Amino acid sequence: MRRPQSTEGVSLKTVLVMLVFLKVSREVSGCTNDVLKIGNISTSEITILGASNCTDLNSSTPVGNDLIVRDLQPGTSYNLTVNCSHEYCIQFTTRPDVIRNLSVTLITTTSVSLNWTEPQGNSSFYRVEWDEGAVPMNKTTNRTSVDITGLTAGVQYVFSVVAVAADSETAGDPVSKTQYTRPDVIRNLSVTQISTTSVSLSWAEPQGNSLFYKVDWDVGTVPMTKTTNRTSVDITGLTAGVQYVFSVVAVAADSHTAGDSVNKTQYTRPDVIRNLSVTQITTTSVSLNWTEPQGNSSFYRVEWYEGTVPMDKTTNRTSVDITGLTAGVQYVFSVVAVAADSQIAGNSVNKTQYTRPDVIRNLSVTQITTTSVSLNWTEPQGNSSFYRVEWYEGTVPMDKTTNRTSVDITGLTAGVQYVFSVVAVAADSQIAGNSVNKTQYTRPDVIRNLSVTQISTTSVSLSWAEPQGNSSFYRVDWDVGTVPMTKTTNRTSVDITGLTAGVQYVFSVVAVAADSETTGDSVNKTQYTRPDVIRNLSVTQITTTSVSLSWTVPQGNNSFYNVEWDVDTVPMNKTTNRTSVDITGLTAGVQYVFSVVAVAADSETAGDSVNKRQYTRPDVIRKLSVTQISTTSVSLRWAEPQGNSLFYRVDWDVGTVPMTKTTNRTSVDITGLTAGVQYVFSVVAVAADSETTGDSVNKTQYTNSQTAGDSVNKTQYTRPEKAVNVTQTRQTNHSLDVAWSLQGNATSYELYWTEPRDNVHIIVTAVAGPFKSTSDTFPFATNPNPPEAIKVQEQTTSSIKISWDGPLDMDPGQYNFTVLLSDLQLVTAHNWALVGNRTSGTQYNISVATVGPLDTRACQSRYKPPPDP
Repeated sequence: MRRPQSTEGVSLKTVLVMLVFLKVSREVSGCTNDVLKIGNISTSEITILGASNCTDLNSSTPVGNDLIVRDLQPGTSYNLTVNCSHEYCIQFTTRPDVIRNLSVTLITTTSVSLNWTEPQGNSSFYRVEWDEGAVPMNKTTNRTSVDITGLTAGVQYVFSVVAVAADSETAGDPVSKTQYTRPDVIRNLSVTQISTTSVSLSWAEPQGNSLFYKVDWDVGTVPMTKTTNRTSVDITGLTAGVQYVFSVVAVAADSHTAGDSVNKTQYTRPDVIRNLSVTQITTTSVSLNWTEPQGNSSFYRVEWYEGTVPMDKTTNRTSVDITGLTAGVQYVFSVVAVAADSQIAGNSVNKTQYTRPDVIRNLSVTQITTTSVSLNWTEPQGNSSFYRVEWYEGTVPMDKTTNRTSVDITGLTAGVQYVFSVVAVAADSQIAGNSVNKTQYTRPDVIRNLSVTQISTTSVSLSWAEPQGNSSFYRVDWDVGTVPMTKTTNRTSVDITGLTAGVQYVFSVVAVAADSETTGDSVNKTQYTRPDVIRNLSVTQITTTSVSLSWTVPQGNNSFYNVEWDVDTVPMNKTTNRTSVDITGLTAGVQYVFSVVAVAADSETAGDSVNKRQYTRPDVIRKLSVTQISTTSVSLRWAEPQGNSLFYRVDWDVGTVPMTKTTNRTSVDITGLTAGVQYVFSVVAVAADSETTGDSVNKTQYTNSQTAGDSVNKTQYTRPEKAVNVTQTRQTNHSLDVAWSLQGNATSYELYWTEPRDNVHIIVTAVAGPFKSTSDTFPFATNPNPPEAIKVQEQTTSSIKISWDGPLDMDPGQYNFTVLLSDLQLVTAHNWALVGNRTSGTQYNISVATVGPLDTRACQSRYKPPPDP
């Protein structure tokens, strides 16, 4: 048996040709093998079945019944001649050796690239086999690498690579490589949820297959991985506000082969800010402050609404000032930490805050009482819910709330200063605007027990009890004419001086608070000053039963005069509005004390009295008779008069020398006379003042002559009776006509007068021979001059103020004036008058008269004011 001819070292093309040639040659030469059967062919051996007795040219080894030919070249085609009983020609090819170092050089989702080292021995090409599902697939190549495409992503493939001999049939043992294609990329990777410490990812599974998914990210510089067989994953344990790049890859069932990663860059939510607080509030701004959150953040965004308009402001600081707000409005400020992508924000922390309401406007006091103050104001700009009014009652803080723009504060103490603070309060009942203060005293209470403690002609002293509550001082108001007057005092009494006598004054006393402005209600006291004392009180006529008094009007005003005296122990009085009075019904020869006082118009207030002591004239003695006559003496006797007298005075003349003798007896002896002379003896009762005498009773008597029977004729006048009924028949400005009644045997009359300041006192003396009888003194007065023309000073709908010049040629103090209307009479010492309480649009006739002594008057000026328009 010949050793098979190897084709090693011959090119594949040459071998093929040779095979063809050998085959043809064998066929030609008749190389047949109908007996021997080929058993196993390996890379270096062939087993010939049943040929243990056969030999070839090479070494062979019989094994049992078979013949094994060794040391063949792998993948080589042989023509083997075996010598048995016949020569048999066997044609075969050894199996190529297994490829070496099969490896995957590249994997994609649809392809796998394989590479290997060529096998020992020979091979013609390589066949790669795999299954696509249940469909077997193969691909041949004469290179030591191959790209298998059209695969399914993520599927496990078993790639078998065999070397194939030149006969295109004989193949070596396969070398398998199990390999997954790379899974396809996941789809639609998105972040489904973000928190401060976690990110949730979701995706759609990739085309093809994959077993699970691997998520990779870095925490700082430490790589982190998490696997899941679901299409979503929660990545926890992250740091707030940090940017993470999450890579998600699908991994094949070999747990190694992964698809391309899909990345998602995502910030975790920044953590919530901490300790959010309001640091300052104004009417238009709110300042916020907070502590930075745990973890990272890039900046902060503050959000709020202005009405329905969303507003926001960003800052990289942990505080912010929000301006441009509306006063008194509630804002909800949301502060979030924002990551560096300017989009991912942490959970917001909210702060609800009202801006300060604006200050109220136009705060004013509308009413003040002793226990209350009413305030009013204009609502502030912006919003507010209600108002709070605060004040102190002593040291106790008080407050009152209202949703109106006015308030009544009650329960206060009279005369106390209060500082009322009014603030607008927001709807949270806490945030208040700046306060507006109003300092106000309550009205002091009314003074109590106002009384007049002393009255003079020019002053009134008032006293009162202090009011309840507080007050600083008191103000007393009154009018002098039309001029308002005021006096203040911090005492509960006051002396008002400089007043006019006999005038009615209305004194108003009010307690004034310490601000010198706020006053309580006034308490009025109407009081007349005491009229001044009458002047020049004199007795103008005396009779046995009457005394006539006359006086000059006092300075100032008065309404009438009150004359008082006592009859025995019974007090008597008489009033008159004239400056003279006749007091009748008196007892002859009695001393009377007449007190004359001017009384004011209230009929109560009286001036100081002026007293006049006066005896009535004693009555005439009765039954005067001569009881004894001698040449040098005459003895007289009489009966005492009615009424009282103290003693008697007997008057006579010795020649031209008047002689007088007094006695308290009702008889007298007149001695030292001349014989035969006629004497007229006048006997009068004299009152206890030794001055006031009654009418004399005369007795004419001759003394006896020295020689009896001789007659001596002597013409003798009796004392005439005094003039009576002295009256003023006519008067002018400069003259008086006086008349009287003729009485008895007067032969002539002498007229005497004096001109004191205010009137004329006239005495009429009856004359009869050497005897004179003096009448009583009678006061008369000439007419005063009239005032000058009336002028209007002021005129209102209810009053008229007029003035005039005084009368000519008259001295002040000699007169006053009377202003006359149909329903009114005013007496004044001034040259002006205010006529009040008139009816608007009414015509009045006003007369002004000069009133002189004894109520003499001259009225020549009249004024008719035109009706009011």
